[in-house]
Amino acid sequence: LVVTQPGAYTVVVSLQTVCSRVTASRTVTIAPVSPTARLSFSGPSQLCFDGGTVALRAPRPDPPGGAPFAYAWFRDGQPLTANVDSLVVTQPGRYWAVVRDLTLGCLVPTDTVAVERGRPLRAGLAAVGPSVICPDDSVKLTATGGETYRWSRDGQALPGAAGPELTVRRSGVYAVTAFDSAGCRATAPPFQVQAVSGVDLELDSIPR
Repeated sequence: LVVTQPGAYTVVVSLQTVCSRVTASRTVTIAPVSPTARLSFSGPSQLCFDGGTVALRAPRPDPPGGAPFAYAWFRDGQPLTANVDSLVVTQPGRYWAVVRDLTLGCLVPTDTVAVERGRPLRAGLAAVGPSVICPDDSVKLTATGGETYRWSRDGQALPGAAGPELTVRRSGVYAVTAFDSAGCRATAPPFQVQAVSGVDLELDSIPR
């Protein structure tokens, strides 16, 4: 029997001299191989404006099993050298793969995903108000351009500072790096905060 449709198959044995009867044959279930497979992203789905990587993964077609598979990857219609189930992308384009079942010989194409470069990040850093620290006072710095931030003072990282605002009570050169959701980064020009020393008052009597 050559099977072209999925289903559960059994055998009925019929002798010419007696009535037919169903034997204790084993039921064989034929399941179709999925006609398509969907690519997935392992992390960010876009490249940074000036670099970065995107990781793609091709699944095994349904139904799952122990059969070996081979993979062929393509970008913008051109074949790539990768032949495993994952691909690290460094260039924008339209990507897809063809998965081959090495036991059955079936070819299963994946869907197509577009990998693009993100917009350029422009990080900014400024003081809210004066940039000079008066005695027993502080200066608030604000950063723009990202979703999370990493602050430093005089080249030393400031642990725990990850928001767009930073209140400083010490003089120094402050810098901030902005990050977007894809992990892309941009660093703002450094900003110098100066401190004013206290004023010593001396009282003296006024001669009459």
